[in-house]
Amino acid sequence: MAFDSGDSELLDSEVDLVKRTWNEREDVVLTISEVAEILRVHTTTIYRLVKRGELPGFKIGGNWRVNRASLDVWLTEARHPNATPRH
Repeated sequence: MAFDSGDSELLDSEVDLVKRTWNEREDVVLTISEVAEILRVHTTTIYRLVKRGELPGFKIGGNWRVNRASLDVWLTEARHPNATPRH
């Protein structure tokens, strides 16, 4: 079976579909580093938020995790008293 350039384009589109589907899953669990990257803050900030209970998180084997759906809800619904508005 020969491989042609059309196969490469199909493979790329399939990879993109898998990535989009994975990112849209509600049961995706993020590490503290991933949450920090998404929010563009230092990991210490995320640790502080989950330890205080301000950001919903849970521990697995001693490591904090955050459910992606919970993060999305937190971002849209919660008032963040320490947030500085940017103008």
